[in-house]
Amino acid sequence: GTTVARAAKHDTLQPLCHALQAHFDRVVALVRQLGARMAAGEVRPVLAQGEHFMQVFGHGVVAWMWLDMAHRATHGLMDGPEADTVFHTGCIE
Repeated sequence: GTTVARAAKHDTLQPLCHALQAHFDRVVALVRQLGARMAAGEVRPVLAQGEHFMQVFGHGVVAWMWLDMAHRATHGLMDGPEADTVFHTGCIE
């Protein structure tokens, strides 16, 4: 997405971008697979695993938020006041 594309412009964040993109690629594949199973009539078994899906999806959302924060902190290190360096560095690590 847009957050990943923006963050990927920074060499230090590229490994995080690749990991997040790979995670959501797997989520998309899973959604397609689950949709096909539900379309084939396996609604109850699919929905019975809804908690697991929400956990996997939720972890991706938290990782996306952390990547966005790291991207903003990277800009803060470049453009922000020197007094904020420790704060911005902590957001990236």
